[in-house]
Amino acid sequence: MPRASTMRHFIGRDNLGLVLTRRVEAGEFTHVLATNCAIQLHTLSLKEVNAVFPLYLFHTDAGGLGIETREPNLNPEIVARVAEAIGGAPEPLALFDYVYANLHAPDYRARYQVFLKSDFPRVPVPSDKAAFKRLSAIGARLRALLLLEDADAARCATYPETGGNAVDKIRYEGGRVWINGAQYFGNVSERAWGFIVGGYQPAGKWLKDRVGRTLAYADIAHYARLIAALDETAEIMETLMFK
Repeated sequence: MPRASTMRHFIGRDNLGLVLTRRVEAGEFTHVLATNCAIQLHTLSLKEVNAVFPLYLFHTDAGGLGIETREPNLNPEIVARVAEAIGGAPEPLALFDYVYANLHAPDYRARYQVFLKSDFPRVPVPSDKAAFKRLSAIGARLRALLLLEDADAARCATYPETGGNAVDKIRYEGGRVWINGAQYFGNVSERAWGFIVGGYQPAGKWLKDRVGRTLAYADIAHYARLIAALDETAEIMETLMFK
């Protein structure tokens, strides 16, 4: 069941999207992702229907010249309210990052947990320009981590043992994620291992999806960056306050 009307704004284009669910059927709200590509129905959660909101919409002119334009996929009334609060029109990406940061704030999730279980999230207008800039900067970092655009080398998982790289039985113990009886990823914090996004535990699911396969060098490097991203994201969220 393709959704070409939405996914065409991502395929072959430089764009971002906010991935959400309309309600949370099990557990607490952790149901938010950023994406720069097309997604499938259960990218965020297996239990709930996923929705993606493109930051930009792309249009091709009707005159047959093939000229493509893009416009922000933002409600003008809401943009106007934010502009009034911060003293100027917000850049679309900065507004995206502001929303993304709010949705990761533990106090936001706790305060609105009842509403988050029954409808799409609603984010408050920033109190002032300083609050908007602070949260936009945090959101930009969270977005970069999620998309694996940057990773703190000190947080990356290690992979010290040589071997066949076969993924067999996955277990976490003492900062190590064992993939078989002899090989493991080290330097994996408990907060990175246990971090939940939507309906998934990324650090575990990524490996469980590869049971029976052999990891290539690119796979090992990717997982090392994934652990770094999860660890820093969890650390940022520990002190993140919305508004």
